[in-house]
Amino acid sequence: MGIDNRSFFYAVTIAIGAMNAVIKPAIHSIDHDGFWSASFNLFNVHPVMVGVLLLCIALIYDRRDVHGLSKKDLLAITFTLVGLLIPSATMSWLFIGLFGLYLASRQTITPVQRSGAVILLVAGLREPFMTFLLQVFNSEVLALDATFTALLLSAFQDSVTAQGNMILAGNTVRLVVLTSCSSLANLSFAMLFWFAVSRAISSSISREMLVACGAIVVSMVALNIVRLTMMASSSAQYAIIHESIGKTSFAIIMVTTVSLLTVWGLRNVEKHTDSHRAHIDSGTV
Repeated sequence: MGIDNRSFFYAVTIAIGAMNAVIKPAIHSIDHDGFWSASFNLFNVHPVMVGVLLLCIALIYDRRDVHGLSKKDLLAITFTLVGLLIPSATMSWLFIGLFGLYLASRQTITPVQRSGAVILLVAGLREPFMTFLLQVFNSEVLALDATFTALLLSAFQDSVTAQGNMILAGNTVRLVVLTSCSSLANLSFAMLFWFAVSRAISSSISREMLVACGAIVVSMVALNIVRLTMMASSSAQYAIIHESIGKTSFAIIMVTTVSLLTVWGLRNVEKHTDSHRAHIDSGTV
């Protein structure tokens, strides 16, 4: 690897942007909860984001890249690094996404690098897009979660209703659904994971992948509603699920479920491709 390898500088810029975006919530988590409690909570950094950014770096960095940095590259890197000086994690993600957009527009990068750039674009824009979406439709999203949770909880307890983002048992508030616990917030990480893995393996999204995507949407909403229902059922269960170990366990369950469904979709693509080739070889197509 030489310093004239532009992909090295691309990867370093992404790494700096990623660290800048995750360090802020990590420091806040340590200040608020203490180091050990924050560590169980993964320092308030979702493992999907870490995994996706590492994937982007792996796809974009190519030690065989013989191209040096152009003036446009230097300008884009400088613009990104200056933007990262803004003391906002959301703005950091935005500039990471814009850098991914720039890389995706480059004509001389390889298809693998382009996949990494597109994934970086989507990963970077997830945070500002979700921030905007939840600010505009926050009440409706939380009310919908509360309604589904109340419906499920009513199967086990009497007099359970939803009022806005609150779940009531009679006149007693059992749970208040906040933005960080919404199905939409968790779903955005699941969708990012699905897109990153699918795009890294295939340059196009097939029907089989979209079916897996639909299954992921249903599964993530269902898992989150079950989690909220358990939290609303009793104070003891709320304490277990809402604390650090409970959050980490839910993240593991979410990532495992999304991984299995994503692999299932990719396996279906492989089977469909093999079947199509078999038909061609046999002369039936």
